[in-house]
Amino acid sequence: MAISSCPTASQVGTTRVSAGPGRHPFNLVGKMYLAGPLKGAPLSLVAVTPALAGPYDYGVVVVRVALHLDRQTVQVQAVSDTVPAIIGGIPIRLRSIQVSIDRPRFTINPTNCSPMSVDSQGIGDQGTITDFSSYFIAVNCANLPFKPRMSVRQMGKKTARSQNPALRFDLRTRGGDANIKALSVTLPSAFAIDQSHLGNICSERELIEKQCAGRTAIGKATTTTPLLDQPLSGPVYAVSGSGGLPRLAFLLNGQVTLVPRAETKSVGNGKLRTTVAVVPDAPIGHFRLLIFGGKQGYLANTRNLCRHRPVIAVAYRGQNGLRHRQRVKAKTGCAKKKRKVSKR
Repeated sequence: MAISSCPTASQVGTTRVSAGPGRHPFNLVGKMYLAGPLKGAPLSLVAVTPALAGPYDYGVVVVRVALHLDRQTVQVQAVSDTVPAIIGGIPIRLRSIQVSIDRPRFTINPTNCSPMSVDSQGIGDQGTITDFSSYFIAVNCANLPFKPRMSVRQMGKKTARSQNPALRFDLRTRGGDANIKALSVTLPSAFAIDQSHLGNICSERELIEKQCAGRTAIGKATTTTPLLDQPLSGPVYAVSGSGGLPRLAFLLNGQVTLVPRAETKSVGNGKLRTTVAVVPDAPIGHFRLLIFGGKQGYLANTRNLCRHRPVIAVAYRGQNGLRHRQRVKAKTGCAKKKRKVSKR
C-alpha cells in the first residue's frame, strides 16, 4: 500500500516510532488514516511510516489496526497487525510507538465524569505479554444540561378494543446535553402483549448466530447520530429472556452494526415497562421505533383508545447523573369531534 492510496481527507493523526540501538535511536514519523473493514471489524486504522535511517531508505511500513465494536456497549477494541521486527534484512530494534489522534472533531469527550482508563496489551516477538492502562477522567460533566424528549403516535385506525395498534416512538436529544445512560418507557394498561403472537419469539442463540433469520420482526428502528454519516436502521425482534416477558432486540445496521437490548416487565395495574439499561455514552440525535400493528401486531388494545387517550411515562437517567421524567400523551388516529355551530 502506497502513501498516495490513502486520501488526505481520511487522515486522523500521526505516528512516531523510535528504533535502533544505542543512546541515539532513529525517530520515524508517519501518518494514521481511517479505513474500511478488516478481519471482521467494520472499520480500521492504517499506519503508514516511511522507514528512513540516515541515507538508507527501506521503503514504507504499513500496519493495519482492526477496530472491533461491541454491539451493545459500543466499546472499541483496536487490534493491530504484527509490527515488523526486521526490515530489509535489518533488525529495527523497536524502542517506542506513539500514536496521536488529533484530527479536529474526530473524537468527542464523554459526558460521564466517572474514572475511566484505556486498557492495552503488548505482545513481544517471543510471546511475552504485558498489560498496561492509562487513567483519565472527564471534568465538569455535572454542569451539562439534560433534557431529552419523546413523542408517541398511534398510527392508522386500529383504535378499538382487542385490535393491534401500530405505535411510533420518537426520541430526540439536544446537542451539548449529557448523553443518556438509561431510560424506561411505561405503557399504560391500555396496551398488552398479544399472547397469540408469542410463538414468533426469537431465541438469544438465534439472535447471536443468525440475527433472528426466519422470524417475523415486530417493528423497525432507525437512529441518526452526528458520529456517523448515514443512519443505522433495521428490524426489531421479540427475544426470549431468562424468564418473564420477552426482551426487545434492535438490529441497527449501517456503517457499523449495533444490537441493543431492552428488558420488559409487568408493573402495577398491568402496565408494561420496557427498560434500556445500557446506553453508550454517545450522542443519539434522533431514535425512532415503530411497533407494527395489524397481523404483525405485538401489542393489543385493552380498551378503546379514542375514549381513553393513552399517557406514556418515560424516565431518563443521564451519563452525568441527572434524571428527567416525562409524561407523553399519545397522538391517536381518532377522528376529531366536530364543533357544533349554533344557529342564530
